[in-house]
Formats: sequence, C-alpha cells, structure tokens
Amino acid sequence: MYLEDAFNSLTNLVFVSEAAAPDTVKYGFRCGAIHLTETDSMYKGVTSQFLDLPKNEDVYLEVDYMNNNSMVMSTIAQNSADFIEEPPYAQFNPMKENENLKWKKMYIPLIENVSFHTNATSYEIYFLALLDPDQTTGFIYIDNIKVICYE
Repeated sequence: MYLEDAFNSLTNLVFVSEAAAPDTVKYGFRCGAIHLTETDSMYKGVTSQFLDLPKNEDVYLEVDYMNNNSMVMSTIAQNSADFIEEPPYAQFNPMKENENLKWKKMYIPLIENVSFHTNATSYEIYFLALLDPDQTTGFIYIDNIKVICYE
C-alpha cells in the first residue's frame, strides 16, 4: 500500500534508504519518513488507491512505526455521491525522548468504520500529523502498511 501526500499537507512523506540511515531502516531497503517543523507543521497522507474492504468482517490495518510526534489515522468512505471522511480513529502516541526509540507494530481494527457506511463502495485510509505542542521538530517513520482481512 502506498501513501500520497494530500493537497493540503505542509510537508511530504519522503523515503529513507537503508544505505543512508542503517540505524533507522529496520525492514527491507527503505521506510517512509515524515519530518515536521514549525514551518512545515502538518502532514496528511492518503492511500494511493481505493480499497474494497469487507463489511461486517474482521479487517485490520497493520503499521510499523517509530515516532517522537503523535499521529492519527482514519478512513474515508466513498459512495456514488461523495466522500465521507471519518474523524481520527486511532492515535500513534509519541515515544519518549528518554527511552530508546524503537520500531513498534500496531494492528488497528477497521470493522466499525467500514461497516458503518453501508452504501460505501470503497475506502481510503489517511494519516494525519500536526507538530505536537511545545515541540519545534518531530518525526514519524512508517513502514509495512498493510490491510489484513480473512476470507
């Protein structure tokens, strides 16, 4: 799954390679990085394709992340008439500066968001990050974003 920067995002998702940052990249050859500053203080990324997700069935979003700034995610439902953006559904809390920053994995159940919109024909997933209060910079690394469902 790929993310595209939303048109109103103040900063971009960039890729960090294993060669450039071997202590940061844990899986494969690269990961996504979001760097926030006081000037570029907001990031919004949306999946690059519409997803056909099952209703009333277990469906999860799997994300690996490492961050010192908070981030939220949710869904956007599409039907024949419009798009319905849900409020933030899950929050990625920042890791504390005094603890070892490490990659974590989160499984986010999407069944409620997906099943609520019975007329939706497809979905997008979005991530939103604002520079945390009292911070001058922040970062979020994300990798291995997957939708998991069982048939």
